[in-house]
Amino acid sequence: MRNVWIIAMLLLLMQPSLSFGGAATLRADDAKIKAEQQRLQRLNSSITRDKRKLANMTAEERKRNRALSLWQKQSSELESYLVLLGRETSRIQDSIIITEMIITDLERRITMLRKEYADLVEAVHKAGTATDEELLVTDESYSDQDRMTHYLNDVTSLASRKAKDLVVLRDSLDCEKENLLQLLSHNERNLLEEQQRKEQLQSSISQQEKAIKSIKGDKRQLQSEIDKKQASAKKLQGIVRLLIAEEAKRSRGGGVTGAPVAGTTSSAFKQNSLAWPVNSKKLLHTYGKQRNRNTGTETENLGIDIQVAKGSSVRAVAAGRVSLIHFLPGYGSFVIVDHGNSFRTIYANLGSIQVTKGERLNAGSVIGLSGQSVEGEYLHFEVWKGRDHTNPKSWLK
Repeated sequence: MRNVWIIAMLLLLMQPSLSFGGAATLRADDAKIKAEQQRLQRLNSSITRDKRKLANMTAEERKRNRALSLWQKQSSELESYLVLLGRETSRIQDSIIITEMIITDLERRITMLRKEYADLVEAVHKAGTATDEELLVTDESYSDQDRMTHYLNDVTSLASRKAKDLVVLRDSLDCEKENLLQLLSHNERNLLEEQQRKEQLQSSISQQEKAIKSIKGDKRQLQSEIDKKQASAKKLQGIVRLLIAEEAKRSRGGGVTGAPVAGTTSSAFKQNSLAWPVNSKKLLHTYGKQRNRNTGTETENLGIDIQVAKGSSVRAVAAGRVSLIHFLPGYGSFVIVDHGNSFRTIYANLGSIQVTKGERLNAGSVIGLSGQSVEGEYLHFEVWKGRDHTNPKSWLK
């Protein structure tokens, strides 16, 4: 406004008398007005182009945010699958170890059975074999020899069947072990492939986050340029209006007179009694209404955002049961824990989830690992009592 008044004063001081070439002065003023109007038109056209460019950037940002949300969801699901696959691989490895132990025990038993049978046969032969003289003297020697032979045959038959059963069982376990080894090999290949896929996803997410950050920076810079141009246009409009007013007054023979103005269980949920869900107490965003300095918009945060390094352990603040595992844009992957007595807690923006729906948790049980979004590395945490959201910080120690 001060610049406008300075221009007005200069115009007053430079205003020639109508009696000394008034017509020429009016023509010069008219040309000056037209020049300023053309300048204003060019400036408005530039503003329109910049706004169109800003709209394109906003559309590109939305598109990338949608892609980022999809990739983050895939990454979270993949992380959960990797956890399950790792557990299954460990179970197979344990089964292989147990099977090998059983096979080793069976082989030991087979060896012992064969040795015991060999010792028995040797003992029978030593104790029960009659000499030729004994066979000539009495018939009882024939009877004893027959009984010993039948006994040895029975023992041989029993030992043979038992050994055969043990060998069949061992062979069956050998086959089972081979199947487990093949399954383990398949799982390990699958695990490696999924790990590589996870790394590719993380790389894509990182690139997308950098691109979105760059777009945001470009948008802020472009918006700043638009604001500057709009401010310049506003000033220029004032100058043009002043020039037109001065020309009109001179044409009427007048003078310039002025210028235009521009709860878990109820026992666990007590004020300031719960442990923090992560090993950080630094808040990125507090509970309640938040104002965006870039856009001027106002939003409400239903919880708190705790700044913590990506991959940090996220723990249940109290005992409860996992009632929901889900994904939503803006929240990312999240877990809801029901603590009873209408108390529920929400853990959002998780990089991975290590619990299952319906699983019962103790206070301090690991729910998953914290994640990262465009806004940074943090955990979003909420506490609900019935249908009302409460300030989580009032429950934490």
